[in-house]
Amino acid sequence: MRRFLTLLLALILASSAWATTNTYQSGASSCGNTNCGSATPDNALDQQNTTTNDGTGACLAIEALNGFKFHTALTFDISDISSVATVTTATLTLTWTGGATAGVGVCTGTGLAGSGSAYRIRHNDWSESQSTWTVYKTSNNWTTAGGTDSTNDIDTANPGTFTSTTSGTFDVTGLATLAQDAINNRSGKLYLLLKYDTEGGGAFANVGVASQDASTVSTRPKLSVTFTLPAHNLPLLGVGKLFIFPKDVYADLGRGEE
Repeated sequence: MRRFLTLLLALILASSAWATTNTYQSGASSCGNTNCGSATPDNALDQQNTTTNDGTGACLAIEALNGFKFHTALTFDISDISSVATVTTATLTLTWTGGATAGVGVCTGTGLAGSGSAYRIRHNDWSESQSTWTVYKTSNNWTTAGGTDSTNDIDTANPGTFTSTTSGTFDVTGLATLAQDAINNRSGKLYLLLKYDTEGGGAFANVGVASQDASTVSTRPKLSVTFTLPAHNLPLLGVGKLFIFPKDVYADLGRGEE
């Protein structure tokens, strides 16, 4: 009977997987995963000041008004998630700090809510300290200023989506496919460009959000990624006489015990 129950438990565990959530927020601590508090390079691309780099500012801006547009670029290192993981959800939480205002790290007023998207940046070498509205790094232009060319600058397939607010926080949702792509194809680096869906004309949506340089850690951009692992990768050790180690399963069925 003991052998039968042990074998039954092995079969149940072998067909199971459970969800784990990793979080990524610059400067954070005690959240469990290896890259939890790693730097999350970010920058606001400023159409009004086309050669100005805003990478050290405490505020990131997104704005739709023609001539005053802002797009925001971010990178998250999620390489501490196993290459065999399946991402089920990924959400980026941003904290409102005001409206979008031209200038390095300046966000004033209340802004105006609007809907936007988060796209994968195709330039894996974009630079937080060098990128501007014109270039993704020194001497390397975006194909379209602001980084919006769908062939060379961004991949418009499977974008995340958001609706900005004028207080509190808001989420960029639907990032699971891009997070999975980052794990599978980009050494665990998730490169994002955020912009409003409707720009120019009578579009006035704008928002300022805390960057990785904001003084309060809890307000900085926070990415949460939930994933599952195949059963043979689950770190279970010692259940009765069943032992399951990552990537291998060994069952001691009692060696003659009934």
